[in-house]
Amino acid sequence: MEKQQIPRMKILKVMKNLDKEREISDCAVQAVARATELFVCYLTKKAGEVASGKKISQATITQVIENDQGFEFLRGRIPQKVGGGRNPKRIRETSRPQSDNCIQSGLAQPKAKRPKAGGKKVEQSLAQQGEGCSAETSPEELVETVENTEEAPHEVAATCVNEQQESKCNIS
Repeated sequence: MEKQQIPRMKILKVMKNLDKEREISDCAVQAVARATELFVCYLTKKAGEVASGKKISQATITQVIENDQGFEFLRGRIPQKVGGGRNPKRIRETSRPQSDNCIQSGLAQPKAKRPKAGGKKVEQSLAQQGEGCSAETSPEELVETVENTEEAPHEVAATCVNEQQESKCNIS
C-alpha cells in the first residue's frame, strides 16, 4: 500500500480555527493527521467492498455512510450529490445552508483569507520535524481492529492516536 500523507498545514489550520486560544504542538498535528489517514483508509476499504472491485464514487461513499453504523456521526453531513452534472451551481446552493448552519452553531468557522507568504517553507519545516516519527499501528491493523470491535471507526482511531501520543508521539 502506498503511503499517503495529509498536508499538516491544512490540519493545523483547521485545528487553529477550532481553538484559537491554545498552542497546538507538532505532535498533536501529527496525531490528528495519522488518525485522519487511518480513518480515510478504513472508509475507502468499506467503499471498495460495497463497490465490489469497481470504481469508488461519491455515491458509493454516501451509501457506506448511510448503511454502516460506524459512520453514523457523518450522516446528514455528506451531500447526496456533488457537482459535475448539468447544473453544479444548483447542487452547491442546496448544500450551502448546511454549511451556514454549522457556522452559526459554532461548529465551523467562515473561510479566512490565506496568508501570502511562508506556506511551503512552514510546511517543509513541519515535515522535517516529523521525520523521526513511526506508526505502531498500520492501516491494515486498524481495519482489523475496527472489524473485530463494536466501537465506531472514529472512536478506534481516536483510541489509537491517544495511545500513540502517550508513547511520546510515535506517529508517522
